[in-house]
Amino acid sequence: MTEPLSIVSELARQLYAGVIETPPWQSFLQALRRETASRITSIMLSPPGSPVVNLQSTAGEPEVDYAFRDQLFAMDRFVNLPDGLVTTLHDFLGAGELERDDYYNRFMRARWGTGFVLGADVRTATGYIARLRLGRGVDADDFGIETHRLIETLLPHLRQAVEIFDRVHCLQ
Repeated sequence: MTEPLSIVSELARQLYAGVIETPPWQSFLQALRRETASRITSIMLSPPGSPVVNLQSTAGEPEVDYAFRDQLFAMDRFVNLPDGLVTTLHDFLGAGELERDDYYNRFMRARWGTGFVLGADVRTATGYIARLRLGRGVDADDFGIETHRLIETLLPHLRQAVEIFDRVHCLQ
């Protein structure tokens, strides 16, 4: 990564600007995808007290986005992360468990070529859960400490941007 402060500043600017984009956060997700060498980046919002995603914005790999929305959301085990924790799918489920996971092997790896996922969830004051996910290919390296730190730095901005999005778009 180059010039960490300017990168964080630009990503934060795009995160806030994404509140009024259609679909929301596309510029941010594209920039984050480039900066982190990810194949796919996504923000998913779930309303208070509901496991259902009522908004999903994705950059890269549109076929993965559509399949996830239409069929595979219920099979995703990379959910309910502790608020503000940045973690990988491998760390969250454990490498051994992940190797036996049908969803990971049949869909993520075999069908879409996604081997590594980094994620974080944030909860807003009104109870919305925003899930940020980044995915890399099976032939890539797992996410390193620099990417973890970048996402950790952006999480307060994501929480605030979702709160603004909620007010602007009257989600509740």
